[in-house]
Amino acid sequence: MLMITGNNDDYISFFKKELQFFFDMTDFVLLHYYLGIEVDKKPQHIFISQRKYVGNLLNIYGMMDCNLISTPMEQIKTYFK
Repeated sequence: MLMITGNNDDYISFFKKELQFFFDMTDFVLLHYYLGIEVDKKPQHIFISQRKYVGNLLNIYGMMDCNLISTPMEQIKTYFK
């Protein structure tokens, strides 16, 4: 699988056509999930997360009902002059 991204749709289309000339390819158009990463594309931004991947890990290790904490370790205060 090859993922192509960029901010110029015309150039991306041209590049894909060039690759299809040399290789037998299938264009899936929009990427939704790849190697444990979820991709949600909006007009102004792209949001990526590993929510599904982490959820699967929690399920495998029986930690779906574990207590949440916002900071997983004790914070160390440092003072700079």
